[in-house]
Amino acid sequence: MTRGNSRSCVILFLAAVCLLALIEGGREWFRTGRRPNLVLIVIDTLRADHLGCYGYPRARTPNIDGLARRGVRFENATAHVPLTLPSFSTIMTSTLPPTHGVHYNEGFFLGPSAETLAEILKESGYRTGAVIGAVVLDSANGLSQGFDRYEDDFGTFTGYLPHVRIIESELSHSQ
Repeated sequence: MTRGNSRSCVILFLAAVCLLALIEGGREWFRTGRRPNLVLIVIDTLRADHLGCYGYPRARTPNIDGLARRGVRFENATAHVPLTLPSFSTIMTSTLPPTHGVHYNEGFFLGPSAETLAEILKESGYRTGAVIGAVVLDSANGLSQGFDRYEDDFGTFTGYLPHVRIIESELSHSQ
């Protein structure tokens, strides 16, 4: 698949998301002409049935639940690859491993010819940023393409990512 075909798939995906948002009550941003804020949360190995927004009664996920209430929440999603790096590469390019070339977590990287969702959003005037919590998604593996800011500095990893706590705090104050 060429960059142009990949771009068409990503644009079609974004159009579908915008249509869903419109149906879910996002009419104001079409009326005012303001672009919506887009937040893509991808969590590796988290079961949806253990989140409050998907009905788990003992969930302790108030920030995710709050975002789900105010945004568009998808009921049915499928990972095309059971490995982190190829799966994230698929999400960001809307192409499968035979096209984007990332087949495993080690020894592969997303090449510059693959156009990412972040690149398309940036070209459309969005400011883009990512906070990464897995070393396999390090910018050296190519997923930082198109991001204005890509937080992947693990330094001497201690098991706690302070920038994640800051984002959680900002989200909880906006509820």
